[in-house]
Amino acid sequence: MDFRIGADPNARGDITSEYELFFDLGLDGAFADQPDTAVAARAGR
Repeated sequence: MDFRIGADPNARGDITSEYELFFDLGLDGAFADQPDTAVAARAGR
């Protein structure tokens, strides 16, 4: 699955959707540079 937003290779992607995919696949936890984003993705499931 591609989480890139736009055509710029240096642009930020859709990390929330990526975390949601990981959690939906059964991931129990993750290390994150922005833990608030990971927690929000986990809570939104």
